[in-house]
Parts: sequence; structure tokens; C-alpha cells
Amino acid sequence: MKKSLIIVISFIILLAMAFLIHIKHYEGTEIKDIPKSFNYDELGIAEYEYPNNFDMDDSLKRIIASLAFWYEDYDEETSKTEEWKNSFIARFIQNSMFSFDYLDDLDQNNDGRITAEQINYIHYSITNTEVDYSNVVDGYINCRDNTSFMNHAFMDEYVYEIKGDHVIIRAIIDVEYQGSTDIGQYDIVADLIKNPYSCFNGYSIASVKSKELK
Repeated sequence: MKKSLIIVISFIILLAMAFLIHIKHYEGTEIKDIPKSFNYDELGIAEYEYPNNFDMDDSLKRIIASLAFWYEDYDEETSKTEEWKNSFIARFIQNSMFSFDYLDDLDQNNDGRITAEQINYIHYSITNTEVDYSNVVDGYINCRDNTSFMNHAFMDEYVYEIKGDHVIIRAIIDVEYQGSTDIGQYDIVADLIKNPYSCFNGYSIASVKSKELK
């Protein structure tokens, strides 16, 4: 009887230890996954006030069109890959054929110098996910040290459907190639999600699917 009681107590203790280890691991994971807070005052960002009717400015149109051109099937997971991180700065920060209002403001106010924190914020605005660029940006980069990808993607007309905090965009984008009169066209569907602190009309891009039109 006494031996059985000892076995039961030992079993309970082992269960409790396993539970505590699991909780500790879970808490560590949760802490790691909590998004850090941006200092929006320092970034010059105010909470976006949504108008009664949905509308997109040129900056939001440009980033949707560019994503649709570069990625046939973009979603949140795409922006977490090393391939994405390595190309993000070249395609969206130092691309002479692409820009947007917030980047233009940083360029003019800081002589082209863009800090890692500002790049983190731009990434968050576009994707609604956080990726730290401090390991690839030593202090700051200069967006004027750019290269051209020889193309420019843009959107004019579009239709949309509102689904809660999401807006589904359908459009045909045009792609111009420098030094050529040819214009490529892509049929796209983009899923936007509200992000009140995004510099793109208060929206981030949850996914984009595109198909080249022959």
C-alpha cells in the first residue's frame, strides 16, 4: 500500500513538472511572438481615420501592383522567407522605378537616409507582419543609392468588395519596361486588411494572386 502511494505521488510530481515545463516553453514562445511597439510619433505616423467610402491612393495602388508583378502568389508567409528579406530593400526601398509617399517624405527630410526601424515599419505597413532588418541594415541605408529594375507596374481602374476588415481588390495592372514600347498586363486579386497604422491608406496586403495575360 505504502509502495503504491509512493508510486502515485511520484507520478503526480512528474506530471506537474511536465506541465510546468510546457507552460514555460509556451510562455517563451508567446513572448517571442508578441509584436514590438513602434514609436509612431518618431516615425511621423498618426492613426489612420477611415473615410465613409473606400478609396485607394497612388501609394497603395503602386505597392499592390508591384507585389503582383514580383510575386504570382504572395501571402503573409512569403514575407517571412530569407529570399523576401534579401530582396525587399532592393525592390521596395532602393528601386529607382518605385516609390510611395512615406518613402518620398523620408528621402526629402533625411537626405535619403532610411533607418532599420523605418524599414521595419514600412515592412509592417505593407505586410501586417513584423520582420527585423537590423541585421542587414547597419544604422541606415541611403535610398538614393538605388538601381533600376527596368520596369514599372501600375494600376488604374479596379473593383472592390468589402468583407468585414478586409477589402478584396480585382484589377488588371500594366507593366511598362524601360526602353520598350511593350506593355505587360496581369489579372490580379488582392486581399487588403485594415491596419490603422499602415502608411498605405491604413491597409496592409494579406495576399495577392496574379496571372499574366498573353
